[in-house]
Amino acid sequence: MDYSVGIVLNKKIGDKVESGEPLLTIYSNREEVDDIKKLLYDNIEVADTAKVPELIYTTIE
Repeated sequence: MDYSVGIVLNKKIGDKVESGEPLLTIYSNREEVDDIKKLLYDNIEVADTAKVPELIYTTIE
């Protein structure tokens, strides 16, 4: 595990976002992060409304 890399989310679901404002910060130990940026851009959606996803689907007892 490399503790020098990661992603910090600057915005959460439902937060207002201004044009040009960063949604997240990428920390990497390499210069080229285009593959990571593409993965993130493909999986982030900005819309006028937001629905918080259900994070716990079931519990096992």
